[in-house]
Amino acid sequence: MVRAFSGDPARSFPEALRDKAGIEGGYRFLRNRKVTLAKLLEPHLERTRERAEKVSRVLVLHDTTEVRFKGDAERLGLHRQGQQQGFLGHVALTISDDGNRRPLGVIGVETLTHEGNSGEREKAFGRTAARRSPERESQRWRRVYRQAKAALSGCGSVLHVMDREGDFYEMLSEMIGDGSRFVVRNLHDRQLAQGAEKLREAATSAAVRVRREVRLSRRRESTMPKEKKGHPARETRTATLAIGATRVCIPRTTFAERSLPETIELNVVVVREEKPPAGMEPIRWFLLTTEPVETVEQIEAVLDAYRSRWVIEEFFKALKTGCALEDRQLESSQTILNALGFLLPMAWELLCIRTLAQENPTAPASELFSPQRLRVLRAVYRQELGRKLPPRLTAAGVMMAIAHLGGYLENKGRRPGWQILARGLADFLRQERGWVLSELQSLAPARRS
Repeated sequence: MVRAFSGDPARSFPEALRDKAGIEGGYRFLRNRKVTLAKLLEPHLERTRERAEKVSRVLVLHDTTEVRFKGDAERLGLHRQGQQQGFLGHVALTISDDGNRRPLGVIGVETLTHEGNSGEREKAFGRTAARRSPERESQRWRRVYRQAKAALSGCGSVLHVMDREGDFYEMLSEMIGDGSRFVVRNLHDRQLAQGAEKLREAATSAAVRVRREVRLSRRRESTMPKEKKGHPARETRTATLAIGATRVCIPRTTFAERSLPETIELNVVVVREEKPPAGMEPIRWFLLTTEPVETVEQIEAVLDAYRSRWVIEEFFKALKTGCALEDRQLESSQTILNALGFLLPMAWELLCIRTLAQENPTAPASELFSPQRLRVLRAVYRQELGRKLPPRLTAAGVMMAIAHLGGYLENKGRRPGWQILARGLADFLRQERGWVLSELQSLAPARRS
């Protein structure tokens, strides 16, 4: 089944498995109660851990994506708008912290469905009990963090990076208590323990230590009303950022567990955009961190770690668009989650190709493909497109070759999309299997003799 889907991650199950026996066997496998998402992902998680142990510094990117389906699957919850079925997928993705941001793989995952909104739970159990409940959705951040922490215990340098949903007292306190390192974007403008001042006021008053120009990518408007305010649409632009830092002491919040420390201390890096274009929302980040912020280099390292978050957003695009996760028409939550077990590693492979091509385009092609696979790629490219690939092939060259096989046409420098890459990779992998089988058959007479 893995071989069938690696040939084209976006294909439906009937298309991938082809004949009647294959389709029936595939669905029987997905329905088997002994088959679970956790068991299917075990090999990938283990390989991720091995890859992480081979690099000196690792970033763990934590985030949640909302997966929505048009069908009517049994025992599948509703997403937040309540109009379609779906679930939340919370993922911890590891990447190398060496400037190349090479994806190393998924190291933790959890799925959950909505069981009513927070207002309904507060009415049923009371506000304090509902917000302290270990079953509330925010606790997924702590559970997946623990998965990642345990799996990466043998690695030298691990830095956890979270967006605003990870900013709650229990999460921050637990990571500090564990001695873990983190960068978390601030959500709540808390009252500080050392006076009447609030967190953002204290951070904003910190002196500007460094200015940097960064390229901001284009962002489409979110379809979720809650996300529109926090993540407004924007066009690609270069922004000048003024960056400062300070240290704060945060008191335990009203609804936090009483067993937690009364206060925690951490550093705050404040990032503000100077002179944004008219009508555009300026960049304004408050980054909570355990990292040192005494020098300009240390402050910039915190900013760079947070900006690496975009890699997990690309991973979710690879999963949803390149692997067509939301187009799967399966009849139950079990079959959908088991399909996720196949598709997560495939999305990682697509992400590897595009990330390395963008972050380190001159890297040798051997960092993506084996010598045999590169030899087949050259042959398939020449056969399909009538052109030869250059003798010294780079990572960027591999990505463009795969994109061209998927039908990509040069268009004002725009990079290939996930669907084009998935289609090209599918075409190449199908033909690669044919080349390998042909070579094995040609060797068969010699072996018999």
